[in-house]
This record gives sequence, C-alpha cells and structure tokens, in this order.
Amino acid sequence: MSIPTCAVSVKIYDQNALAVAGATITAQLDRYEVHEGFVVPQMVEATTDAFGECTLDLWPNALGSQASSYKIKVQPTDAKGYSTVAVVPDAPTADLSLIAALPPVDSRPD
Repeated sequence: MSIPTCAVSVKIYDQNALAVAGATITAQLDRYEVHEGFVVPQMVEATTDAFGECTLDLWPNALGSQASSYKIKVQPTDAKGYSTVAVVPDAPTADLSLIAALPPVDSRPD
C-alpha cells in the first residue's frame, strides 16, 4: 500500500500573461503527519515547464488528524518569490489556484 496523493496542477504566469518556465514550486507540510502507518513526505518540489505548468503530487490534508496544510513557495528564476498556504482535498486532482488561500494585497497609501 502507498500513501494516497492528489495531483495538484500549478500554472505560473508573469504580469504580461506569459508562461514562467523554470520556476521552482515547493510544497512544505506544516506538521508531521502519518497515514495508516506511513510517514507523509514533508516536502514535494517541481519545476514549471515551457508552458509555466507543473504538477505536485501531494497528500490530501483532508485525510489527516492534525489539521495540517502546505506552505507553497513559488520561486521564479528571475524574480522575487512568493508563498501561500493550501489545504489539499481528498480528490484525484486539484488546481492550486482554487485551493490556495492567498493573503490580501497590501494597500498603498493615498
């Protein structure tokens, strides 16, 4: 038996709506989890392809007993990185843009 995963699709585009190739996407589990006697991997990493896309095979947080989540870090090769938090559903696939809880954008002073 193996640990179940959800294929989380990631698509990264720049401000000009162009695909960002070569960005590193890291998903770090925020706490220790065990699924039916197996330790859940703490980190999963992928790199976007020429279309700005990649897939992270992540353990569904919905199956856990610790109310865990993943910290998702996006690091483009030529720009400042950013991060968000995601809770992965117990489903075969998910889209990161739908499961990520993006923080509010800081407002600019008037």
